[in-house]
This record gives sequence, structure tokens and C-alpha cells, in this order.
Amino acid sequence: MNSSYSVHHICSFIAKKQLGGHSYSVPALCESLVEKIDTHLHVTNGELSDISNNLVFNPSFTIHEYKTNPLLKSILSSKTFKSNLKKIVKDGDIIHSHGLWRMPNIYPLLAKEDNDIKIIVSPRGSLSQAALNISKYKKYFFKNIFRQNELLKKCDGFHATSIKEKNEIRILGYKQPIAIISNGINMPSRYRKSFNKNRTKFLYLGRIYPIKGLDLLIKVWKKIDDKNASLDICGFKKNNEDLNYYKSLKKLTKKLGIKNITFSDEVSGEDKKQKFIENDVFILPSKSENFGLVIAEAMSYGLPVITSEHTPWKFLEEKKCGWVVKLNEKSLLSTINVAKGLNPIDLKEMGYRGRLLVENKYNWNKLNAKYSEYYNWLNTGGNNPEFVDLF
Repeated sequence: MNSSYSVHHICSFIAKKQLGGHSYSVPALCESLVEKIDTHLHVTNGELSDISNNLVFNPSFTIHEYKTNPLLKSILSSKTFKSNLKKIVKDGDIIHSHGLWRMPNIYPLLAKEDNDIKIIVSPRGSLSQAALNISKYKKYFFKNIFRQNELLKKCDGFHATSIKEKNEIRILGYKQPIAIISNGINMPSRYRKSFNKNRTKFLYLGRIYPIKGLDLLIKVWKKIDDKNASLDICGFKKNNEDLNYYKSLKKLTKKLGIKNITFSDEVSGEDKKQKFIENDVFILPSKSENFGLVIAEAMSYGLPVITSEHTPWKFLEEKKCGWVVKLNEKSLLSTINVAKGLNPIDLKEMGYRGRLLVENKYNWNKLNAKYSEYYNWLNTGGNNPEFVDLF
């Protein structure tokens, strides 16, 4: 290891088999950094269990697990986490906190009051306007009781996964440096190499969540008058809000009499890989994405992508590896019709261009060098890296 300091990553929870989002990207980031930097991951997953079992690889970094107060499970409150963090973190170390609106993301900011440490905050989409409009009562408590907004002003820097997310941070008045570094992808060796000639299979894979725009997608699908097109909505439900939304989607599908939509349970590991490989076009009509890791995943498997203008992937059409739509029925419908009208060779070429783009732009080896540079700059000063935005 080349660094004289340790980096402690805070991730409030890791979903089973790293189903997506920061459950995938944060452990992958830790693993990419561990050869250069002493790397730790602090996690609260409710009942104490072996978090490493939730990962899809054997971690080389150090994992610290904490049990939460069962009465305060929704905010993942843990006195043990709070006290141990102050004991483990030494002067000169860096804490990189991922996400907001949970107590594990408050504790590092409190620890800074007693230690000479640097704090980096990665909002992971939680400061977008769409996210702020959800669970307003919970966010009111974090703003006014737990002083989250006030404490965030004391962090040393932010990390954003896109220019879009950087702008969301600036709009809220935060003036600290912001490093713009995307999430990374481990490129799969197997990918989609041949496409269906007489049938186009569309896939949504991710969290079943109102922000993802799946209700609009189902309404549009009613107008897809083609027995040779199918849609698989495959995802996981993280809480009761997600479960209620999932039930409403199934009810809407039944009400509209749609036959060529299937709902699949969450997948991970080899089953997840197979989902990508057996479909033709990936679709994500999201109302907001700070990055949209699943888009990069789909492209790494050679799938053309349809997504909305509310993601950072507006260059898909320019790079000829997908489509960007407005979030209305007309735009989404016409684009789906274009995609299902393409022949297998065109789909294969689009998918291959996307795979090359991801391989060249979102390789972990290139990205971890940027993270290391950002950490070193915050600790030692000097000229700011070119990917760091100064207010």
C-alpha cells in the first residue's frame, strides 16, 4: 500500500448479492482501491450477519459490521457504530460516506468534531429533486432534528457520479470541492452476440420504485400492438413503499389487459447475467438518475438502451448505442417502435458500440486512480485535479 492514511467507506447497508446501486458500486470501489490504500467498509444491515456473504466476490478490504437498534431500523441507528467509528478512525484518515438520510451517514460528520480527519460525501442521487420529494417526513427529521444540512457544510468535499449530480449539490448551496467520478463496471466475458430475428425482447431490471417510471412504461406498452415484442420487468422491492408500487403496477397491467408483460423476481449472480444475455433491448424510463449504473451494466452485456432525458446518459444517440426519450407516452412509444423494428444486425452493432464505450470509459482501473488522486489532494493540497469542481 502506498498511502500513509486509511480510507473508511460508510455504506448504510449492502443488499443481498449486491442487487444494484451503491450495494454494487461501493464494495467494488473498495476492492479496486485496496492494493493502493488501506481500505475499510463500515456497514449496518440490521441484524448482525456476515456481510461478505452478500457480496459476489471475496473481499480483500476490511469489513466492519454493526447491529442496529430494532426500534429505529428505518434510519439504521447504531450506538455501537457511532462509538466504534471514533475509536477506529485515526487523525489523518479519510471517511468517504455514501448516501444520506440514515444515521450511519450522520455519524462521520459528528466524528469530525473530535478528530483531524477529512470527510467526503457521495449523495448517490439522494439530493436530486425527485428523491427529495419522497419520504418527506423522514427528511424533515434529518434536516431539523439530526441537523444533516448543517453538518454537511462541515464536510471537506463531495463526490458526484455525473455533472448532473454535481449541479444538484451546487443548487442546494454547498460550496465545497466536488469530484466528478463515475461509477465503474467489471466487464463480463459473456455478452449478447446474436439477436432475435422475429421477436424483440425488452428488459427492465432494477429496483421497483416510483422514480423508475414503470407506470408510464406499462401505459405505453398497452399501445404496442405486436405479439412479437415482450417486456420483462425484473426487480427487487426494498421496503413497503416499493411493494405497494409493485402491486399497483401488476394491477394496472391486469386492468389494461396486457398479455406480453411478465414480472420477474429479483436476480443476482449468474441469473442476473443470464437476464441481460437473453434479452435484446434494455429500457429505463427513469424520472431521475444520478448515474444509472444498470445502464452501464446493460451496455457491458451488449444491449442497446432506451432511457430518459433525466439521466446522465444523453450521449447514447450520439454514440449510436441507444435512444434518449422525453418522459411522455408519444416519445417513449415511438422509440420502442423504432427499436423493435430494427433487424438483428443493427441491434448487434448498437450493442457492441455500447460495450466498447463502457469498457473504455468506466473501467475500474482508470477510475480508482482518480479516487486516489482526490483523496491525496484533500490530504496534502496543491493544484486541484481537473475532474474536481471548485466553487
